[in-house]
Amino acid sequence: EIVVCDDNIEDLNHVTDLLNNIFENKSILFNIRVYLSAGEMLDAVQKIDIGILDIAMKEYNGIEVGRKIRDTNNWINNT
Repeated sequence: EIVVCDDNIEDLNHVTDLLNNIFENKSILFNIRVYLSAGEMLDAVQKIDIGILDIAMKEYNGIEVGRKIRDTNNWINNT
């Protein structure tokens, strides 16, 4: 599962369009979930294969979100 989180709807749509084009051109099956809020994403997401996080969000920045995901999910390999 690919998760994209950005508090700017235009940027969120742009990234999602790029990902759709890449995966469709390569005939790769994929699922993209989008979030406008880091808090909403953290509450909803159970597992992430690929995460694309805005580095400058109001609620949390992308680095903080990545750390929260890592710290609260034991399925992440930290090696």
